Amino acid sequence: MLDAVSNGTVEMGHTASLYWQGRMPAAGFFTSVPFGLGPIEHQAWIELRDGQALWDELYKPYGVRAFLAGNTGPSMGGWFRRKLNGVEDLRGMRLRVQGLGAEVYAKLGAVPMTVSAGDLLPALEKGSIDAAEFLAPATDLDTGLPKYAPFYYAPGFNKPNGASELLISLRSWETLSPDLRSVVTEACRAEHALGLADAHQTNAAALTEILGKYPVTLEAFPRSVMEAAQRLRRSFSPRLQPVLLSRIELSGVTGAPWRICGAGRLSQPTWREPTRAHPRRHRDEERQWRPDQRPVQGQLRVTH
Repeated sequence: MLDAVSNGTVEMGHTASLYWQGRMPAAGFFTSVPFGLGPIEHQAWIELRDGQALWDELYKPYGVRAFLAGNTGPSMGGWFRRKLNGVEDLRGMRLRVQGLGAEVYAKLGAVPMTVSAGDLLPALEKGSIDAAEFLAPATDLDTGLPKYAPFYYAPGFNKPNGASELLISLRSWETLSPDLRSVVTEACRAEHALGLADAHQTNAAALTEILGKYPVTLEAFPRSVMEAAQRLRRSFSPRLQPVLLSRIELSGVTGAPWRICGAGRLSQPTWREPTRAHPRRHRDEERQWRPDQRPVQGQLRVTH
């Protein structure tokens, strides 16, 4: 898609930035970052802070401009053929996972696998992979994943956001009059809002269907997994910092790396935390997820 828009084969294309990580290592930041911004926070960073300017800078050498246009919402943690009792169970596990989250899982001991969406179900059925992270309940249900993996884990800490992008060639963009540029911009905003609302509605219905139709249990990641993953990202610790910062530096984006991975957050967590509808996963027993907190029929189990 990037090549097609860049070379003029098409004038526009709808896709996701994580697919360009091989060429632009920082591209994944414009889809999702492990333990990073949620959909609305991401939109605030893009539209109200310096996110769009950085995006423009990153894509300009390819002769394209990107707009935030659609969002699949937060992802689930994935489908696992066997239950996780602790972080040690991830060691050697063949896990289909995309984006920056693949590097986090690798540091936790898993073996990230690249499997196309079309090959995902056969790979899980035949056991050539042990687990698969895809998207969220609606897409996972349509793909058939509940048939071959009985443990559905949450939260999707590796992909808390699912931003899509509209690519438009700079040559075409520059020929548009101001009013037509406004039409494109507002259409992208409408797509993001409607896409996020649709994801919320369809995922809620799909999760209810999954738990009612298939022998699946909804599981919370064991505490040791979450704590190990959190240690990797906390304050961009030395173990995770190279994963993130190297991608920025390799992309040739100018300025301090924190413009892209830190400045977007700024004071947002101070507002996000008190407005969350669910309790944070702390060490104390009372603030872990419990079955009576589930939003749908089915049990959410916590492993300590």
